[in-house]
Amino acid sequence: MGLATGPVLCVETSKEDLMLSKVEFGGDYYWSTGPLEPVNNIAQELEALGQFEDWFYKEHKDIYQKIIVETLYTIKHNRYF
Repeated sequence: MGLATGPVLCVETSKEDLMLSKVEFGGDYYWSTGPLEPVNNIAQELEALGQFEDWFYKEHKDIYQKIIVETLYTIKHNRYF
């Protein structure tokens, strides 16, 4: 698989690799050892999740919940919007 051109979320880490999900493939995974530009923007994370296929939510509800809680916290404390 080629490099991602859109937002990428880290799904899992191992000692030397990152398992990432690509927007271009509906959330499908790929492993990377190279440096990754982190997605530090909550809006980008939500945008990426919105473009993943339904199966991704079923497998990774914890990721959705974490990002939603972070978004609500950020809104409450006026740190983003």
